[in-house]
Amino acid sequence: ISRTLKSVNPKNRLMGLSPSGGDGRDNPRFRYSRGLLPRVAKFIDGLAPDQYTAGQTYGDGFDNLNSEDAQLREIMQASIALADEFKLKRVSIDEKGPSIVRSTPLSSPLGRRMANIVARDFILLKTVPGFGHWLYFRPFNWDPKSVVDFGMWEKACPRQVVSAYAATARRIAGATFVKEKKVHGAIPCWIFGKDGMFFAALWYNGEKPLRFVLAGVRAEDVEGRPVALDA
Repeated sequence: ISRTLKSVNPKNRLMGLSPSGGDGRDNPRFRYSRGLLPRVAKFIDGLAPDQYTAGQTYGDGFDNLNSEDAQLREIMQASIALADEFKLKRVSIDEKGPSIVRSTPLSSPLGRRMANIVARDFILLKTVPGFGHWLYFRPFNWDPKSVVDFGMWEKACPRQVVSAYAATARRIAGATFVKEKKVHGAIPCWIFGKDGMFFAALWYNGEKPLRFVLAGVRAEDVEGRPVALDA
């Protein structure tokens, strides 16, 4: 396959090893991939794992982890370290697997939670130096007969995750990660630079109500609408 791709166009790149499941979640991470790499590393240009974090299903009775507790950033940092070890030049995510119970109404708060976490995952991936693409988009249902679905749509109607994902990608496009800012134990804060300016992406991950005040900044939601600074 590698020789055929390069013969068609020398610029073609072959990304390999996409074991589904918990290869990246396990500790130590990527044991399956590490076992295969000595045999295939010379034929591929990079790693593209199927990256499923824990707490990936949204619906009644399911417990969803926020982006930090799911350790997405640490998992991808480990994949980049593995790629460096075998002198591979690229790392991307072939597929990321958040799913939702299909009977969940489009207006359900569970759908909003899914949208928030997927958007936050995108932001976290933007903070990982050396990471390439997150190839995740499905405009149709995985299996119309299944109880749980991996798509972003239901019966041609977009779930909240479509808007959150698209808006986050649009606003963060072209930005460069600068640093992490320590604000509060339950409030991740990531600083980016874009077009000669700086902006911060932050959110509250705690379970209890928290009152905070931001001073000297302009706050917007992911779609660019103003957000009050005193709550």
